[in-house]
Amino acid sequence: MSAARCRGSLRRPPRHATSAFGRIRPEPHRTTTRIATLSVGPSAILSGSAAAWWHGIVDDRPETITVTAPRGRHGPPVKGVRILNRSLADADVLIRGDLRVTGIALSALEGGVELGAEVIDSVLQQRRTTGWTVLNSTWADLTERADYVASSIRQALNVAA
Repeated sequence: MSAARCRGSLRRPPRHATSAFGRIRPEPHRTTTRIATLSVGPSAILSGSAAAWWHGIVDDRPETITVTAPRGRHGPPVKGVRILNRSLADADVLIRGDLRVTGIALSALEGGVELGAEVIDSVLQQRRTTGWTVLNSTWADLTERADYVASSIRQALNVAA
């Protein structure tokens, strides 16, 4: 695929490229993310900073994506995927682009733990959710998954140190 000319200068190719047969091919990162998520299982949910990327909250897809699988999942590891075995409330799961993904508030919260507070600031600046929604998710996480939240905060602090 060649870059298109625009007023005499080169610009980036479009996000979706057209094949020789006229079909639209999706962006490769979205395809590999979808395949990796579905490889975990039919009930798998894209989560963490990868979900924030899927929603467009952050620009860059993380090297390792996080996928939430139901408790008791038995399956092989998936290359490039960190699998969290946990249960999520139905209210915390959306379907975006035919893929199960954590909701915007939870994605921003988990992305903030992984990448820094800028993720939460970004989602609030984009007016994609409210501070109250993020705080409510935080309270739910603290009361229902305190060990997970504490380990995520410890991990983020260790990375920052």
